[in-house]
Amino acid sequence: NSREYDIEVPPSIVLHRKFDEPRIAYPERLYETEPIVSWIESNSIPTFGELTYDNAQDYLSRQLPFVLLFVDMKDPAAVKSLVEPLKAVAKEFSSGASFIYLDNEKFGSHQARLGLSGKTPALAIDDFTKNLHFPMNKEINADNLREFLTDLKEGKLEPFLKSEPIPEKNDGPVKVVVGKQFNEIVFDKTKDVLIEFYAPWCGHCKNLAPIWDKLGETMKHVEGVVIAKMDATANDPP
Repeated sequence: NSREYDIEVPPSIVLHRKFDEPRIAYPERLYETEPIVSWIESNSIPTFGELTYDNAQDYLSRQLPFVLLFVDMKDPAAVKSLVEPLKAVAKEFSSGASFIYLDNEKFGSHQARLGLSGKTPALAIDDFTKNLHFPMNKEINADNLREFLTDLKEGKLEPFLKSEPIPEKNDGPVKVVVGKQFNEIVFDKTKDVLIEFYAPWCGHCKNLAPIWDKLGETMKHVEGVVIAKMDATANDPP
């Protein structure tokens, strides 16, 4: 009954959880379904929770950027002392991001694509809905995290772009494209560009390489046409 849940005006909805506040009540009147469903979904994950293989889909389904904190799970006390002070900040920004800490031993391979070094602790924003990554290069504490998230919200952060160095010479029949020069070459409005995205280890890509080079030789004298290639394992398109 309503007294058991300290609810003065029934009917209401009470959500029981095994994290954060164990019991929370829906703060509004029960008029519409959509805001109720949204409230339940947003409160069904921790303010700053651990990512596992089992709950990954729960976070992905929110379609919100990830704030990823890579930690060494061999030291639970250190993890707790790092995460707890950040929860207040996570609560402030919870409507715009999912806050997650994850075991670097299991998920550390993702650090490189986010512009991180591989060490712990490390934090980055992964806006997977737009393929944008923002590494945090300051000490991880509540004040710095709040400033970092505020700068992101205000559009002050530059996303990390994985890129090989721009080639010193690039006048061959097949243009080499890197992340830093992608827009300049591929989106050149004066050219028609045909680009291959390849992986050095890919057998199909290796088979295609001589054919692609031959195509470049054939088309090199055609005005306004560019045959290009980019190593997709070493470069991100913007």
